[in-house]
Amino acid sequence: MRLNIAFPLATLVSGVLADVREIWWTVSYAQANPDDLLDRRVIGVNGSWPIPPIEVNKGDTILLHATNALDVPTGIHHHGMFFRNHSYFDGAVGVTQCPIPANASFTYEVDVQEQTGTYWVHGHFSGQYVDGFRAPVIIRNPQEPHKYDGEFTIIVADWYHAEHPVNAAKFMSIANPGGAEPVPEAAIMYFTQNGSYLPGFNENATLPFEPGKTYRLRVINMSALAMFWFYIEGHQMRVIEVDGTDIQETPVDLQSISVAQRYSFLVTARNDTNNNWLIHANMDPDMFDGIPDTLQMNITSTIQYAPNAPLGDTHTVDAYANSVDDHSFAPLTPEPIGPADVSIPLNAFFDTYDNGVNRAAFENITYNSPLVPSLLTALSMGDQATDVRAYGPSASVLNYNQIVELHVVNWDAGNHPLYVLPSPTSGLAWAMIEAPTLAQQWVKPPQYIYDQCQAGGFPTSGNAAGHIDAADWRGLPLGPYPQVLGWTPRAIGAMFACVFTATLGMATVVWYGFTGMGDISV
Repeated sequence: MRLNIAFPLATLVSGVLADVREIWWTVSYAQANPDDLLDRRVIGVNGSWPIPPIEVNKGDTILLHATNALDVPTGIHHHGMFFRNHSYFDGAVGVTQCPIPANASFTYEVDVQEQTGTYWVHGHFSGQYVDGFRAPVIIRNPQEPHKYDGEFTIIVADWYHAEHPVNAAKFMSIANPGGAEPVPEAAIMYFTQNGSYLPGFNENATLPFEPGKTYRLRVINMSALAMFWFYIEGHQMRVIEVDGTDIQETPVDLQSISVAQRYSFLVTARNDTNNNWLIHANMDPDMFDGIPDTLQMNITSTIQYAPNAPLGDTHTVDAYANSVDDHSFAPLTPEPIGPADVSIPLNAFFDTYDNGVNRAAFENITYNSPLVPSLLTALSMGDQATDVRAYGPSASVLNYNQIVELHVVNWDAGNHPLYVLPSPTSGLAWAMIEAPTLAQQWVKPPQYIYDQCQAGGFPTSGNAAGHIDAADWRGLPLGPYPQVLGWTPRAIGAMFACVFTATLGMATVVWYGFTGMGDISV
């Protein structure tokens, strides 16, 4: 039983009293129609959608009590957030925990001592976040280095009418050998302020600006596939944060935002209220194999100075390109890094595998979730925990505090963003386990972590397949594998059979030609 704390902790973080923020979520189905095209079932919280934002201060502790009222398992991942020696609360199913079974509960303890910035939480089982199981997380800095008068969070995402399991089955199907990703039916944009959602989506949503004030706009892309190009008419944007890292203020006119990325912009309001102005979020057409005529690629909302003011001048973007190379963004507090201690090659392939289904793979190994979460393997295998085979074929074992270089090569014709987080839906994932023998000393999961696995029928110790021998992969899901082209034994056998049959047929024709057909009487 976990203690529910409802009073401030007797500690100070930079002069601000730290709190324990308790949140109770019943993860359940709800109905929603954000694109105004189709009312559909979504995954919400406490019977409603969108899911409430989480806003805390640096130094706070979040206790997120989640009860799974779905008819399938679930899990909640805290995207981009640190869990030093507490990674069992990270929420990556199959990596740091087993899924939460239906009708079961789980408490996530998130200690935000080290971070500030813009993050999000989302379902991390069977693509559930695509069906709406997602919410922003804002960690404010009591000693905020950037100055502004107010802030809003802007969420952009693609939106599908079919539920994710349906789209995933069509995508990873023998009937889709080219691997064309499902194209969304719409894009959506909506806003939060001070822990609550503002009314409306897309053209029905507005940001209220006051003349002369400076606002921080935190933009999160919660899409399944779409990358967005973001810009605002009549205002200059200055980037001050990228994925939780404060950067030196950098003016931009147009900024790409890929799946899971977060940017903060400072925008200073105009000094007049003569016009309202459009906010643009345009989906990048290069992300889709085809664009239906019914798909509206460019969506807008409005910065409002006066309810009845006309729109200011608008313009179109002729060619998409970042106005500033994002490699030039510089952290506000530089952290020098030395040369890499280890380089891990990650060649990304997207191809049809030997089961006829198009999959993604690093190093031609398509990812399958282990039976034992990788964290529990590291904690239970003793000295064998340093044997990379213990974690299955898609893993690397690192030493403590190593500087790691990921050498990623995309062999696909399309663009693909990459972030360091398991994303195994189509097979493109690689597990990295740091200092497992030290983890055995420092990481002590509570008993209910193990109880939850056992309730779901998952082993809690051993290698990825639950065996005591690191190399024993019996029962571990493996494959599919790359197609073997060329003269394989099977191909040679088939060719021999064809040649033999053809030779026998020709010999038969010749034989009949020499012997004649004999007398035929009717």
